[in-house]
Amino acid sequence: MLHIGLNIKGKNILIIGGGKIGERRLIKFLKFQANVTIISPQFTKKIEELAINNTQINLIEENVTLNSIEKYLKNIFLASIVTDDFDFNMKMAKIIQDHGILVNLAHHSEIADVMMAATIDYGEFTIGILTHGKSPLFAKLLKEKFQRTISLNDLHWLKIQVFAREKAKEKIPSAEVRGKFLNNLFNDPAISENIEKGLIENAKQLILNKLEEI
Repeated sequence: MLHIGLNIKGKNILIIGGGKIGERRLIKFLKFQANVTIISPQFTKKIEELAINNTQINLIEENVTLNSIEKYLKNIFLASIVTDDFDFNMKMAKIIQDHGILVNLAHHSEIADVMMAATIDYGEFTIGILTHGKSPLFAKLLKEKFQRTISLNDLHWLKIQVFAREKAKEKIPSAEVRGKFLNNLFNDPAISENIEKGLIENAKQLILNKLEEI
């Protein structure tokens, strides 16, 4: 399976299932500014609270069937099927896929088009962990391990690299030369010292000075 980022801003997402997994899916989809419809005979308290005065959420209280789903599929970009009936989920997935819609499943990842990674979002970058549906628990444990490993210094370096790359594009037309310039920044003791002290603006100025010398 190809691991890619998917832009769902403004896209219409359908969730079938209003339990805890549906709740987690809703929160994640809302984070990326999707419009979400959830169909379920009942919803968690959190889902109901999130839907209050939120035009991005549409709750449909219905026990949807394989025969009645089609009317809800118009303009849907992605469907996440997360009921506790695995056989129903697989049959529903096939129907929805036949309409050319991407499908995410809580289980049976082998027939899903999209899998949800355990993610750690640091703003400028995101770490995603996938176990291909084999062990969500292990994905969670790895996520916690990464959270303990990534330091504030790492995040500062990322910001510096983003800044340096944008400025280097203006001065260095060659991608190869630009790459060497960015790599050499890691070995610059003055820049490293300022980053370790949290003096990000000083580090940026040192980078600008280096670019002026080119």
